[in-house]
Amino acid sequence: MVATSNQYEKNNFILRTDTAIIVTSHPGHRMFLEATLNNYMKTGKYVILSYDSHKQWPREAVMNIPHTVVTKPQTYGAEVRIGWLLDVILAGGIIRPLNNIECVIVTNGDCIWEIPENVDALRAHVDRFNGDMMCVTADSVLHTAAMIMKHWVFQRFIDYLVAFVENNRPESYSPEVLLKDFVKEQNIKNVVPRIQPLYPLGHRYVGKVDHYCSYNQDHTWKRLVGFRNLGGEHKAACHEHLEPIEKKYMDMYNNGMYFNTHEKETLYFYYILNDRRWLWKYWSEGEESFFNRRYFPYTFYGFEPQLNDDNRLIHGPSTEIHGVFDRFKTSSYVLKDKEFEKKHKKFIEERYPQLL
Repeated sequence: MVATSNQYEKNNFILRTDTAIIVTSHPGHRMFLEATLNNYMKTGKYVILSYDSHKQWPREAVMNIPHTVVTKPQTYGAEVRIGWLLDVILAGGIIRPLNNIECVIVTNGDCIWEIPENVDALRAHVDRFNGDMMCVTADSVLHTAAMIMKHWVFQRFIDYLVAFVENNRPESYSPEVLLKDFVKEQNIKNVVPRIQPLYPLGHRYVGKVDHYCSYNQDHTWKRLVGFRNLGGEHKAACHEHLEPIEKKYMDMYNNGMYFNTHEKETLYFYYILNDRRWLWKYWSEGEESFFNRRYFPYTFYGFEPQLNDDNRLIHGPSTEIHGVFDRFKTSSYVLKDKEFEKKHKKFIEERYPQLL
C-alpha cells in the first residue's frame, strides 16, 4: 500500500519537532495515565512514556497513546528513586542524536496540562529571563514533577545522572537532590517561577511552597499550561475531605481496576452513582490517622441516596458529625476503645442498632 503524504510526514515527525516531552510513570499513575497522555499528545510535540514496571502495565490502549514507550531493567531498593533516574536516562538516549530537539520537558504521569496547546509558552518564559531551565516549583528544592530544559542542558544532566548511578547507591539521594546539585555544580541558569503554589491559609505549612500542588493553586505553570498534579490533589482530597478529582481524569476501565481496594469499594461507586454516601464512606475509611477510620456499610450514611451535602453533618463522616475533624491537622482525633464507648456506641445504637 502506498503511503499518503500525511503518513510520510508522520514517519519523520520526530526529526522535525523542536520539543520532546518525557513522561515518567509507574503503576501508581495508571488511574490518571490515559487522561494525562492524551493531553500531552495535544501539544503536538514528541511524547515519550518512560514506564517503570515489569508486572503491572497500563492496558494496551493507553500504551498506544504516546509516540514511544520506554521501559527500564528491573531494579531493587528505593524503587521510585532509581526508577526515575533510569526512566530519564533511557528516554534521554532516544533523543540524544536528534539535532532538531531544542528543549526537553520531563513530567510525571500523574500530572496533567489543561492548556496543552500553550506548551511553547514554557520555553518562551525561560527565554524571557535568559534561563537554561525551569522547574514547576523551586525554593530549597527543585522539584522533578515537571521541568523544562534546553536540550544541551538536558544532555549534560543525563551524563551527570549516569556518572552518579555508576558510582553511588541511588537510594541515598532523591532526584530532587541530584537536580539541585547538578544546577549548582554546572552553573546552570535556573529560572525560579514568579508565582509558586503555596499551602492555603490555616494549613500547618501555610505560606510555604507546596511542591505537590495539592490544591490546584495558582502558580506560574498553571497560568502557562494549566498544570495540575492529579496525584497530589487525589491524596489531599481523601485525607482532607475535599471534592475528588473530576471523573473525566480517572480511568474507570474494567470496574476501576486501577483503583486500590479502598478506592474501588467506595470512590468508584461515587463516580458511577453520584451518591455522596459513597464519598462519605471513602473519607471515613481514608482518614489519615488509622485510629480515626470507620468501616461501616454505605447505608450507615443514610438509607436513601444523598445527592448533595444537605445532610452531611447528620449522615456524613463520623469525625465531622462529632465536630472534631480538622483537615489541616495530621490526625483529627484519636479514637480508642474507651472513647468509642463514650462517643460512638450510643450514637450508633440510636440510629442503626443493626450495625452492632
